Amino acid sequence: MSACQPAYVWRAEPLVRSNAEGRYDLSVAPPAQGTKVRRLYIAAPGIVMALAAASPVVFVARLEIPTASLIPGATLRGRVRDSSGKVLAGVRVVARDAMLERGSGGGRTDGSFFCAASTEEQGWFALPGALPAATRLVFRKPGYLRTVLEPVALGSDTSVVMVPSGFAQGRVVDREGRPIGGAAVELLHEVDDGLASGDHRTAIDGTF
Repeated sequence: MSACQPAYVWRAEPLVRSNAEGRYDLSVAPPAQGTKVRRLYIAAPGIVMALAAASPVVFVARLEIPTASLIPGATLRGRVRDSSGKVLAGVRVVARDAMLERGSGGGRTDGSFFCAASTEEQGWFALPGALPAATRLVFRKPGYLRTVLEPVALGSDTSVVMVPSGFAQGRVVDREGRPIGGAAVELLHEVDDGLASGDHRTAIDGTF
């Protein structure tokens, strides 16, 4: 599966599509209590997805969003294997703007870019609508250390080798020894930039 959309957002259909003039009108419900930021993403075939708006939630009757300037995207392709040479299917591949990830916007004001895909049975992936240069690729798969490849540009070698990792398991309880279900568990280790294992939650019996 591949899609030009946020790495953490998956929708079967967009909320709205633009008309022939590129205009759109989106009606949304009031934000849920506790929501701090509302983001608007714009994507189209063959272009780099843009974050059109990201600001603290202020619910008004009508909000005019500035015109979004979208740039042509590139399709980045590659293959993922493990350290023994075995191809890896189901690897999550996320492309981001390397300059923005490192805190250098380079003068850009049109937002953050994302593109995500998963490797197929033979380990191949394709990222349509990615940035043609200065891209950061992040590879994730349970049982393997997160792998980062940057900077990547169209034509770069995107053959990736992922290293197997260990697993941690345990149980979370309160002071009385009662299990705590739904507790957040995060594992940090001294690889790359202090990589986290991702968001994990304990089961109803407190195990993870």
